Amino acid sequence: MVRDKQPLVTNVTIASSGSSILVSWTGTPTKITYSVTIYSKDTESAQTGTQFQTASGISATTYTTSALPSTAYGKFYYAVVSATNFDNSYYTAPQSNTISVTINPPTTVTMGAYSAGSTSISVSWNSVGGATSYTVNFYVSGNSTPVQTFASVTSFSQASSFALATNKTYYASVCANNTSISSDFRQSSNTVVTTSTFSMGTLASGITFASVLFPAYSGNTYSIKFYSNTNNPTTTIQTNTLPAGSVLYNTVSLSSGNTGSKKMNSINLLSGSTGRYYFAVIDVSNTSDSSIITFYTQTAVYYYIPNQIPGLLVWLDAQDSTTYTLSGTTLSGGWRDKKSNLSFSPNNGGFANPVAGSVAPYITGSGQNIGMYFNNPDSLQDSNSVGIQTNLSSSPLLFPTQNLTIITVSTDATTNTDEVSEYRCLLMMDDAITNGIPNLGIFYHTTAQEGLSILHDYDGPECGRSIITNLPSAYHNKQILCGTSSSSKTTLHQNGNTLVNNTTVYNSPYTNYTINRLGIASNDNGHRDWGGTVHEIMIYIVAISDTQRQIIEGWLAWKWGTQSSLIGGHPYASASP
Repeated sequence: MVRDKQPLVTNVTIASSGSSILVSWTGTPTKITYSVTIYSKDTESAQTGTQFQTASGISATTYTTSALPSTAYGKFYYAVVSATNFDNSYYTAPQSNTISVTINPPTTVTMGAYSAGSTSISVSWNSVGGATSYTVNFYVSGNSTPVQTFASVTSFSQASSFALATNKTYYASVCANNTSISSDFRQSSNTVVTTSTFSMGTLASGITFASVLFPAYSGNTYSIKFYSNTNNPTTTIQTNTLPAGSVLYNTVSLSSGNTGSKKMNSINLLSGSTGRYYFAVIDVSNTSDSSIITFYTQTAVYYYIPNQIPGLLVWLDAQDSTTYTLSGTTLSGGWRDKKSNLSFSPNNGGFANPVAGSVAPYITGSGQNIGMYFNNPDSLQDSNSVGIQTNLSSSPLLFPTQNLTIITVSTDATTNTDEVSEYRCLLMMDDAITNGIPNLGIFYHTTAQEGLSILHDYDGPECGRSIITNLPSAYHNKQILCGTSSSSKTTLHQNGNTLVNNTTVYNSPYTNYTINRLGIASNDNGHRDWGGTVHEIMIYIVAISDTQRQIIEGWLAWKWGTQSSLIGGHPYASASP
């Protein structure tokens, strides 16, 4: 074989191409084939290398290797190309340039969408050839030092939870790694701002505290200042300035290390709180950031009804899920009264017995149909019956003997059957005057008759005054019952309709009843357990006026979706008060 003296191959060049190596050259347009040998060496200055890959019989003037293994990165490469002519003469060109094969960074790095109040941010990127892992750095804009680093990430995304600071701009950078080399970092093409969700809790009528809801990030410290104003300062608040006329009435602090959704309560609203507006100012600082960021919540108006009417003493509200403790849907703890902070706990067979879990009251429905359901299929009060009660023996409540208003929103169960002249007790009060026998309450009578019983000074065999009113027929829909008793009259209204207006005068020899126990669907006087759903109960220690009653009826009807059941001509049948 004779070596051809002509340069059949020139301009041999080697280059990195993605996860491969590309060798190209200039050939002669004759019947020639080419052979390519690629050599690797650990340092650029090494004189010779080790054969890495070879190929022959190539007719084109380029050659591309297959995807490089991870061990091929971080080394230097050069190529030698030989040409064989049609007469078997050959020519070997001078070796190519030398290149280093490095791993490339991701071409696309994108921050994920951020939800206000979330305690994590995320980033994703494309797969990089030759990479066995990735390193992810998170930064706060304006700070060149990473606030969080995640190494040896093997997926193509990273959702991270760490000490996020509120109202900061975050971005990420990602590099690709293999066993011997790492790429440069690629910065994310977008940023996210950790906006928060500071909001005032609903200041429903009669609540004696204000609250602010927010996500608590680990590492943050919060100072919450509650303000009151007689005017609605929403516009001013949105400009992050303290509205004129604002009164600071409480400050609450939350230290770092607390995470999750928090509700900070500020107990005891200002005197004369009805009709005022409330908002909160939250100063947030981070352990790694000395700056303080201030947020202003929206206003929450403290409504007039029903707390504006003097005398509200007990208030149970099934729509307020913060007032009861559940295990699943079952009442596992107490149902807290929103006005006097009384706790009504499950019981059966009388006040002294704790209830078994299998028959405990439970929450049913949602929205305007939510309520505490008492599953009492028969009238016997025993281990199968269930109610809730609060024991006041250590600190009794004083109820006036002459003036009282009881309002219930409830749904009577269709299973409430009982013998004639018996009754089922929805709400009862037990005092110390009459030997512990129930003397005041709302009672549902037989399936044909139900109503309000006011048993003044009841001592078992007789009453000083007994007002037992019966509805004309059984009623198993959601209803508002309002019973009012004074020395001069007793009235009962169902959905605003007057059922009883008894003007018999009665003067009790007692000034007050000392109430030791209050019971809901509970009674310790025989066959008295009631079945059904309690939505809301309010007890006033005053005999409210007709105007006040209609305001409360209207408010409750629109709250619970029974406005269409209000009697025709009711002042709030077409609009809430």
